[in-house]
Amino acid sequence: MFTTKRYWHDLVCILFIFFVIGLFFLPLFWPQQKLIVTPDFGRSDAWHFSFPTKYLLWESIQQNKLPLWTDKIGTGFPIFAEGQIGALYIPNLIIYKLSSNPVAAYNLSYVFTMLTLGWGMYVWLRTLKISYIPSLFGALTLILSGIVVLQFPHVTLLQGFSLLPWFMAVIQKLSEKFSRRLIGIAAILLSQQFFAGFPQATFLTLLFAGSWALFDRILIPFILVVFLGIGISAIQILPSWEFIKEAGISGGLSPGMASYFSFPLVHLLSFFNPFAVGNPKFGTYPPFSEFDGSIFWENTGYVGLLPLTLLLIPLRYRNKRTVFFFAVLLMSFLFMWGSHSPLYFIYSIWPFNLFRVPSRFLWIFVFALLTLSSLAIQKIFDLKVKRTLIGLTLVLILINTGQLFFLWKPYHLIENADLWVKKPELATLISKTSRMLTLGAESAHNAFFLKSGWKEENPYLSLRSTLAPDSNIIWDISQHEAYAGRSLRRPGFVDSLLLSHMHINENEASGSAMFQKLIDLLGITHVVSTLPLTFDTNLQKPLIFDQQINGTGDYVRLYVNPTALPRAYFATDTISVRTVESAISALTKDSFDPKKSVLVEKDLSVPYGEGGSVNVESSKSNELIVTTQSETPGVLVTLDTFYPGWHAYIDGRSEVEIFPVNIRFRGVVVPKGSHTVTFIYSPNSVRVGAAVSLMAFLVLVVLFRTEKKVLRPAPVLRRRGKPRTRRG
Repeated sequence: MFTTKRYWHDLVCILFIFFVIGLFFLPLFWPQQKLIVTPDFGRSDAWHFSFPTKYLLWESIQQNKLPLWTDKIGTGFPIFAEGQIGALYIPNLIIYKLSSNPVAAYNLSYVFTMLTLGWGMYVWLRTLKISYIPSLFGALTLILSGIVVLQFPHVTLLQGFSLLPWFMAVIQKLSEKFSRRLIGIAAILLSQQFFAGFPQATFLTLLFAGSWALFDRILIPFILVVFLGIGISAIQILPSWEFIKEAGISGGLSPGMASYFSFPLVHLLSFFNPFAVGNPKFGTYPPFSEFDGSIFWENTGYVGLLPLTLLLIPLRYRNKRTVFFFAVLLMSFLFMWGSHSPLYFIYSIWPFNLFRVPSRFLWIFVFALLTLSSLAIQKIFDLKVKRTLIGLTLVLILINTGQLFFLWKPYHLIENADLWVKKPELATLISKTSRMLTLGAESAHNAFFLKSGWKEENPYLSLRSTLAPDSNIIWDISQHEAYAGRSLRRPGFVDSLLLSHMHINENEASGSAMFQKLIDLLGITHVVSTLPLTFDTNLQKPLIFDQQINGTGDYVRLYVNPTALPRAYFATDTISVRTVESAISALTKDSFDPKKSVLVEKDLSVPYGEGGSVNVESSKSNELIVTTQSETPGVLVTLDTFYPGWHAYIDGRSEVEIFPVNIRFRGVVVPKGSHTVTFIYSPNSVRVGAAVSLMAFLVLVVLFRTEKKVLRPAPVLRRRGKPRTRRG
């Protein structure tokens, strides 16, 4: 029976975790709204990915829509299938629906994520029969550790890992007593981790929890949890798997790519001094390209010196479970060591080769380290030593927690949200129907970032005007490029070709005549550059804006391309190709005229005349409506990404085949005459996934409603005979 007196210590600890997190994030809300805009190499993941993605989620949820597709990045991008938008993660649905302000919603998601992580760690340690003070120590140390605080720019990653301790706690309870309800709860947690949108966190969780289940001999219940959790998550997993196939990596990455961003041995020093290798805030940390792919915020798991010291407690105080955590400590280190590890071969095996950044095994390493440290404190309390030693331990806990709090609190670049979200002057000159390309923004960013870090924000604030992807989403502007965790294969081929005809150095951007042909073909109406373009193009004289970049004298320039192809048009000449190589070869020939010619990956027997007129009547994220008028049948080309799930209907009746044209775009054959062609994104992967999820959810309901009665307290059987009388 629950009583406040019995659990008041736990309530106090939970409230204290809330207090610490509230104090840490208070500057985001008061005295004015602020945003975390900490720079990264080449960009800011906080500003160019996390916030724009969640902004798009907020916008969709406010309209009661599921964000399946966006036409604002990458000439069209399957944002739901990519996953990191976290569209079905219940906390996101609640927070972004109830908040009328996207900045407030975004910052609240930070607070909730940290509460989920901190409270989860506390509950996990309590399920191991650790008392409240060591459990509080473990929870506070985790949420204030380097591996957590440094990842604030990657809110989706944090949301995924925040469910790790909760899942482990339920699996631990399942090892104590089999329960259908516990299986259901674990499956729900697993599905929510899938929905959070960071599958690597789910993979590491299953790897760790599966080892625990094997160790505790509950492998069969664990397998049931996994199958049920995957079933509930099918509505997300099936579209995401489709996306992986379209990205061309369903078989996995190469071992070299999968093991890139490995943990270097020199970074072990960061467990004793987090800035032993350098501090990116002051520009003293080496560039990852010169440091074997090392990234500060992926490799720094600083938790203070106390947890490391506690590991020195003699082994005779340890039981079998602590031996397990020491084994996890060792194995997670070997995995995060990546390309330097004797276990390097593991990154050639599926599913290990589906992910990059072996350094993220550091999450499991830190989790095991803090579990062992909390167990060590518990052993000190259990020894019934002098109160002086216990008091000293409490003082050390407070010192360690305070040191972490004040070490990391000033680390991030946190700026006025209104100033950053305000629409730049340049953005007011680009219409919603235009499409832009950004050049030189990464070079301008790195010129300051690698030398000076983010001691001041002005250089980065001025770079807002470059509208680099995906920040363009905030101001409802279409960007040719997309910045995401994975790139689609078809757009990648064309973008690589475009970049091969460009050269960018510190002073200028130059290119070939093919560059002009390609930006025409891609429908790029505006080019924003931090450098002057010094080659012959059709681009008009640039408009120069007065935001000086990095104090170097460079300015943001806006070029208009008057010869860009329209969003939809009729092609008058088709060229059949069979391979990407042959398509690229055809594109680069002088005879290829993007205004007339189109590459198709099939044989078409259609008579072609002089084309016809095409008008875009309506353009929404999941729908495009165009009207056509032609004297002969023809190929209607739309400059939108070819991707499974799109359907085309002529005059609202007959569905026609969509086929890839010019490698990355969509084409359909339209009869002569006047017609209305409607394109709708309605992926089968989502529909089938939803059906599977519904069936799995029904199984979940059955599990909760048919819990075995034997799990309830058994009734007391009275003995036959003369009843006992109560003594006076």
